Amino acid sequence: MLKRILLIFIILVIAVNINPVTILSHNGYPQIPETGGLSFSDYQKKLEENIRRQDDLRRKIAETQSQERTLAYQITYIENQINLRELEIEETETRIAQLKDNIGVLSGKLKNVEQDLNYLTSVSNERLRTIYMESYKQPLDVFIGSSANFNDLIVKTRYAQDVRAQDVALLLELRDTKANYNKQKQELENKKAEEEGLKQKLAGQRADLAAQRGGKENLLAATKNDESRYSRLLAAAQSEARILGEIVFKGNVVERSISINGLYKAGRISTGARVGTMGSTGYPGCSTASHLHLETLINARFDGNVLRGSLINPESRLSPRTILAFDANNNLYYRTTGFGGYSWPMSDPIMTQGYGKTPWSYRYQNNFHTGIDLVDLDSDNVAVKAMGSGTLYKGTITCGGSSPIKVALIDHGGSFISAYWHLQ
Repeated sequence: MLKRILLIFIILVIAVNINPVTILSHNGYPQIPETGGLSFSDYQKKLEENIRRQDDLRRKIAETQSQERTLAYQITYIENQINLRELEIEETETRIAQLKDNIGVLSGKLKNVEQDLNYLTSVSNERLRTIYMESYKQPLDVFIGSSANFNDLIVKTRYAQDVRAQDVALLLELRDTKANYNKQKQELENKKAEEEGLKQKLAGQRADLAAQRGGKENLLAATKNDESRYSRLLAAAQSEARILGEIVFKGNVVERSISINGLYKAGRISTGARVGTMGSTGYPGCSTASHLHLETLINARFDGNVLRGSLINPESRLSPRTILAFDANNNLYYRTTGFGGYSWPMSDPIMTQGYGKTPWSYRYQNNFHTGIDLVDLDSDNVAVKAMGSGTLYKGTITCGGSSPIKVALIDHGGSFISAYWHLQ
């Protein structure tokens, strides 16, 4: 009898001590690999090689900044920028692929932990119900009433102690499994958010690449792959030798006043009508190459022959458009600008200098360029057109011993005036 009781006791203890996680690991769930298409080390090697190539290309771009600006240089510069962006896209795609593998591994682990958690919860609930039911019975009644002899009572008492210990261990394991589940769930959410951020970054990089490729095509179209045409663009970029009149800074407001010689009213003009021809009047003291200097003023008025008003960036009033422009390093790039509804004053403009502080504004009063400079290389008789309808005024501005600057001004109403400098 004692041997039979001991055998039953050993079987029960073994049954209680079975680890639920071990059962689950052989319950038909697929084993999730630690990585996907590439190993972790392969991903790292690929990223390290990509970043090394990026660094080499950036170093190459920096080293060529001091070279003479030629069309061949400009094309090489744009091609290097395109190659760099392609490497940055490759890096982002590799990081997304690595992250996808990590998410797959983590999702598989989370699924297994969730199954473990469900199993442990089920077992714990069953044990808690049993403990609750047994709490209504007197311990001695339970054991003495069902025991054949004293040895049987000892075996049952020890078994009960082991069962209680297993109950405590079960609850502790349930607590730890819940904590592990919550931790891995949060980690998975973080990885998914990181993946979404990388996808958005990738979309931006691809858009930039498309713009850079378009910039190269537009550069070749604008210059017709002709060094002399490119030289004319560079000359136009540096043509604004002086800014005349007076400007005063009052916080964020730039007040402008300038005398117009021989100012007269030319009559009404409609949007897109010709106001003059692109030129270089004011040569050589105030202009060294043919271009248009465009200014826009609000709260503007004429006090006799003096134009007064507050300067604003012309781009804020011009309609949206994508054009070629020079950046701070004197390199041409493809730029989308225009935030208003007024027409552009040229059919095919290239912006050679922007508003405010520019690479060449050190030559001007207060290191400030009062408008934007535009050039059109497609004709020797480039029409300068009205941004909008209004009343047209014409006159000249004195530039020391240089030729007078011919200027046209349009009062658009609402105290808004546009000014067109260096006309032929």
